[in-house]
Amino acid sequence: MADSALSDKALQTLVALRTDGASFTLDLSIATKLGPQATRDALKELVSAGLVTNDHISTLRDVVRWQPSRPPKRDDEPDPTRWLPADFKPSPGRPFAQRRVNARRLPRWRRADWEGDAHWSGRWALVHVAGVLGAHDGPTQRAEQIARVWLGRYGIVSRDWYVLERPPVSWRDIYHELKRLEFRGDVQRGYFVAGLAGAQFGLPEAVEMLRAPVNESAEPLVVLSASDPANVYALKALGGVSVHPLERPRGASALLVTRAGRIVMSAEGKGGRLRFSAEATEHDARECAQALIAHYAPAPGTMRRQDRVIETIDGNKATKWKWASVMREAGMTGRAGALRF
Repeated sequence: MADSALSDKALQTLVALRTDGASFTLDLSIATKLGPQATRDALKELVSAGLVTNDHISTLRDVVRWQPSRPPKRDDEPDPTRWLPADFKPSPGRPFAQRRVNARRLPRWRRADWEGDAHWSGRWALVHVAGVLGAHDGPTQRAEQIARVWLGRYGIVSRDWYVLERPPVSWRDIYHELKRLEFRGDVQRGYFVAGLAGAQFGLPEAVEMLRAPVNESAEPLVVLSASDPANVYALKALGGVSVHPLERPRGASALLVTRAGRIVMSAEGKGGRLRFSAEATEHDARECAQALIAHYAPAPGTMRRQDRVIETIDGNKATKWKWASVMREAGMTGRAGALRF
């Protein structure tokens, strides 16, 4: 975040930290000549901008709960003079409109010295210190780092990744760095994946993997969280276009089971609702059951958790599914229309 976007009080506090180093809240208040509340407001602004941190996690929690000393002005507030006649002329030297304060809309806050520790414990320090992390990188260096991270993570990079992650660098800068890597021979440019943006850059080994024939039956299953950054099917959800009926399982614990990049099964509700692809086979059902059992198995040395219950498969009762017997052979048990493991 640029320093020009900070308020004057936050800039004073930032300059004091850069000059004096790690400081307590009282020291910052004395160095900046700001009151306790103004110092807290400035520190909360700096923490929100990702420029300052504290060595006590409890203090950072207090920062989240801290209310500004003055309520922010609302942009949608009506004009207080809207009820006056058009030909009204105010008396000289007197305010012609008095805004009534609605007590119910005022933020609830207490004086800082009534909240226990009036100065927030712990020391405040800069997140980026040149002696430890080096000098600040410019937009070109940050764009190259992001481009290389995406290439290493996905193999193929397009603008869809920028729309998904929104890094603090413009797509234009990242695109120029990808072109520079292309001129150096580090990446190739082309149209490798249908459905993604036209400007695509890929690592040579990733392009060869896409060209090579794949024996999907010999590929292992991969259990992937639907919220994992490596889940490329989440990109399609942004444009409202669905290329696979199982690509958007709901819930924070949703899973995707893929083989050679193709979705075989999706799981919702901590494994309580399963949906299989139309091309899934009996062999896929057996391996998916084994993959679920292995995924939800307790870690070594920990206590066994409560049994997982699969209530429905493809919208029907789990025990009535056509390959329910195969999933029992994989280690599940059936009871009251549900499969347990």
